[in-house]
Amino acid sequence: MPKPFHLFRLPRVARARVLKYFGTVELIHISLFSNLALQSSKSVLKKPRKLLIFIDGKFEIWLQFRRSQLIWTFIDDAEILSENGGAFRVTKWSGWGCKVLEESYERKFGFRQIIDRFLDVFEIPVFVMTVSDFIGKFDVGTLRVLFENLKVENLRLGYLIPPSHVNLLLEPQNLKISKKLVLKSTPSTPEDLSFGMEELQIEHSDWLELGQLLRIRCKSVDLGFTSLTSNNWNLYLKFWKSAALTDIRELKARSEDGWNVEKLLHGLDAREVAPNTWEIIKTTLPCKSTTGTIFLRTFDIQSVFVFSVTL
Repeated sequence: MPKPFHLFRLPRVARARVLKYFGTVELIHISLFSNLALQSSKSVLKKPRKLLIFIDGKFEIWLQFRRSQLIWTFIDDAEILSENGGAFRVTKWSGWGCKVLEESYERKFGFRQIIDRFLDVFEIPVFVMTVSDFIGKFDVGTLRVLFENLKVENLRLGYLIPPSHVNLLLEPQNLKISKKLVLKSTPSTPEDLSFGMEELQIEHSDWLELGQLLRIRCKSVDLGFTSLTSNNWNLYLKFWKSAALTDIRELKARSEDGWNVEKLLHGLDAREVAPNTWEIIKTTLPCKSTTGTIFLRTFDIQSVFVFSVTL
C-alpha cells in the first residue's frame, strides 16, 4: 500500500514546485480543503479571463480562459440547496473538443461555496450571471442563501421568471449588480426595488411609475415599452432641469400610443435644433451648464423617446 504524501508539510518553495505539476481543476479542488491550501493554490493558478454563472436548465459555473473553458455542472438539482452540497461534473471545452475531466468529488461542496472559493482564488468578480425561468422550480426561501451578498457585474434575467423570484434576485441584501441589469420578467413589488447599477435595460416597463423612475440612479436606462405619458416625461425633464437628477446620461423608451410634443415640452424652454430634436439647458454652476437633447420620432406603430445628456 503506498504511503500518503503530506504535501502541506513541505516548505513553501518546495510545495509550490510540486503544485505546478497539477492541472487547473486539481488545484481548484485542492484549494477547497483549507486556508493554507487556498493560499498555496493561488500562487500557481492561472487566472481566467471571465467567471460566468448560468442557472438555465442546470446550475453551472464557467471559467473562461484564452483558449479553453472549464464548466462545473451540478448533477442533482435537489442537492443544490442542501448543506452538504451536491455532486458535480467538470467539463473542459477547447479547440480540441469537449472532455469530461471529473464526474464528482469526494467532498461535497455546495453551489455557493464553490462560487465563493473561485472569487477568493482568482480575485475576479462574476462577470455575467444568466438566470432563466428554470429557477422558478425552487422555493424562494431556500434560494436566498445562494445569492446573499453575491457581487456580479452583469445580471441577465430571462422571460417568465416568477415575480417573487425576480424580487429575490433584486433585493439590496442579495445580488450586488455593479454594471448592467437586463430585466425581461416583471417583479411583483417594484416600488421596493433599488436600481443603482451603471446600465439598466428593461423589456416591458408598464409597471414603472414616475416616482420609481425618479429613484433610478443609472447612467444609461432603456425602459423598453412603457406606459409613461407625455405629462410624466414633462415632469421628469423638469426634475432633471432643476438639478434633482444628476446620474442619467441616456434614457430611452418606446410606446405604441405615442406622445404629444406640446405636452412633453411644456414649460421647458426647449429649442428645436433639428427635425424631431430639441435641446434644453440646465445651469449647474454660475459658469457651467449641461445640455439635454430630446429626440422623439414615430416608426410604423411605435414612438421612440430618447433623452441624452452632454456635460
